Amino acid sequence: MRPRFPPEVTLLRTVHWKRLDQPWVERCTLLRGGRRSARWILDGTVIGSFDGEPFDVRYAVLCQQDWSTAQVEVSAMIGTRVLGLELVRDKGQWFIDATESPEQHESFDVDLGFSPATNSLPIRRLDLDVGDSSEIRTAWVRFPEMTVEPFPQRYTRLAEHRFLYESLTSDFKAELTVDDLGLVTDYQGIWTRGAEASSPSPVPRPTG
Repeated sequence: MRPRFPPEVTLLRTVHWKRLDQPWVERCTLLRGGRRSARWILDGTVIGSFDGEPFDVRYAVLCQQDWSTAQVEVSAMIGTRVLGLELVRDKGQWFIDATESPEQHESFDVDLGFSPATNSLPIRRLDLDVGDSSEIRTAWVRFPEMTVEPFPQRYTRLAEHRFLYESLTSDFKAELTVDDLGLVTDYQGIWTRGAEASSPSPVPRPTG
């Protein structure tokens, strides 16, 4: 049987999330990559129903050493529709399904609208001190449309493991609690962690 992950990566932690306002569940795994283009990898699957239709979404987010996004692969089945999406960020330029997207060029992170996983990317990349905040722009993948658009937002570090997320295009805000690796344990009123498992090997200190 072909292994799920290539041998050059190290599995750090896998978590299970449950959405509180929708019948969705998610499995997400954080891996430390061994390739130049992927020092960190988020690999996950979201399963649920939307507007009465069953769906599943599978994703892989490859990040550089500084946690900026390098490549994203998404495949989804929503009802009987099969959708796919690939994002590539290369030298500050974004490509969506191989077509350059200049409006995304100021973004460092992808934001998957169907998952709490990608909150970890700016949290780890910004490495804010407690009390500090930063405004960013992300490449937001809308669900269920699977379209991509620029999305400005703000993160404020409230405590060692607690952050305030704010949309800069609406009045939406929510507090996030994360673990020692920056993975969400509670997304206020929307997602909560149900289970986790960590590698017995030493876990790298979450810096940078």
